[in-house]
Amino acid sequence: MTDEGRISPHARIRVYLDGSRDPIADSAPPACVALNTAGLPDGEHVVRIEAHDEDGSVGVREVRFWVRNGPGITLTGLREQAHVRGMLRFTANAFGANDPFEPQRAESPAPIPVWVWVMMLLVLGWAGWYVAERWNPPAEFANTPTYASIATTPHTAPSAAQIAQQGNGKGAGACASCHGVAGEGNPGLAAPRLAGLPAPYLTEQLDSLASGHRQSAMMAPVAAALTARERRALADYYAALPNAALTPVAARLEPNDETLGRDLALRGRASATNEIPACVSCHGDQGSGVGATFPPLAGQSAAYIANQLHAWKLGRRAAGPLALMPTIANKLSDREIGAVADYFASLPPPTTVVSSRSTR
Repeated sequence: MTDEGRISPHARIRVYLDGSRDPIADSAPPACVALNTAGLPDGEHVVRIEAHDEDGSVGVREVRFWVRNGPGITLTGLREQAHVRGMLRFTANAFGANDPFEPQRAESPAPIPVWVWVMMLLVLGWAGWYVAERWNPPAEFANTPTYASIATTPHTAPSAAQIAQQGNGKGAGACASCHGVAGEGNPGLAAPRLAGLPAPYLTEQLDSLASGHRQSAMMAPVAAALTARERRALADYYAALPNAALTPVAARLEPNDETLGRDLALRGRASATNEIPACVSCHGDQGSGVGATFPPLAGQSAAYIANQLHAWKLGRRAAGPLALMPTIANKLSDREIGAVADYFASLPPPTTVVSSRSTR
């Protein structure tokens, strides 16, 4: 460069290709070079650029590049730096940019890697296990004719009676171990009587336990281990059991609590700020139950009834029809809960067997 900032007439740029002693370009800067690579063999090449200044100093820069004008080559059966012995067989394929499209040439055959086969087998095995062991459709789907036609056939699935007495062999234990052989319940375990309860009501409770909408450390895992079809079958099974011969659950009532429990059950509580409707207004005369929505309370375990009222107070059980029960339970004291639970436990169970499913 001169003092005026102009390029010296003695400055030169020379461009060499692949170590040639003759430059492919020699001009004053800036040098615009047009290199036709069509005449170069495919592979690696080097451009060497030298910049000469008037004082004799030289700047050098080398740039490596690849030429690939020929057809692209694919190779199957032989890897870079592979160790081989005996007969070597491999497939070489080539396809140029100007060649007409031919699928047989465009696709190089290659074996499916072993790891892909292993992954496919693992996925298929897991899918088969899941469908056979864990498939548990939502209740609204399981109760449709569509699912009923594709569900597990009866001859391969345990019957409701077998599940009730022996479990299903898939994580759900025998119902009878807690609820009694005849579904009479077990007051010592706070396990409710199931015999004669409405089938839709039982199905709804099992579905709620399985989905987590109703919380129970004991029953939630059991319900989840049952398929929707098994839950429905168990509900029908227990709804059809007779309960006339069952003995009412004994309850220890203090005189005052006996009156309190009977009054709450039969008359409720009249109060401008803390009114409670009578239990029998929804659950029927003497707690015998009304339809599929309001189950019988008569002859039910006192501990179970009390536990459910506390569960509604704590928000651990679904609100139910019109969200009545959480409101009522929150207005009851612990003493009132115990009194009304003992009262219904002292009554004999209803003698009429509730039909299983008349419309569904």
